[in-house]
Amino acid sequence: MIIRLLNPGEGAPAARLAGLAPGAANWPASEYERIAADRSGSAFCLVAEEPAGEMAGLLAATLAAGEAEVQNLAIAPEKQCRGVASSLLTAALERLSAAGAQSVWLEVRESNHGAIAFYERHGFRRTGRRPGYYASPPEAALILTLQMP
Repeated sequence: MIIRLLNPGEGAPAARLAGLAPGAANWPASEYERIAADRSGSAFCLVAEEPAGEMAGLLAATLAAGEAEVQNLAIAPEKQCRGVASSLLTAALERLSAAGAQSVWLEVRESNHGAIAFYERHGFRRTGRRPGYYASPPEAALILTLQMP
């Protein structure tokens, strides 16, 4: 598996992939292009290729003042349960730690038990709840946080 940064010009395939992944944020291609063009270090999108040349998953994150947010994680349906998400999250956490992140947080639908269990296996803990955060269908978000070593 290859983990690399999203390149400019890959916004459309990234948006298509995220659109197929249950639970992932459905961003337009332009948002992925914006992140791919960001060279400030405050935002990045990692891509997993499996096999080489085939986008199997992506993870988008931001960093500001020592606090990072995992904004989107999407894995192609046929590539789920093969370690792609864990590989992406591990690579993102390493990158964020090297950039000075002291904590990493994210929001997840309260009913997304699989995602909650996944993040908790990786050391995230429930630290809050946002009632009515999601629409279609309306639902609360859980806030999960990881304190970086």
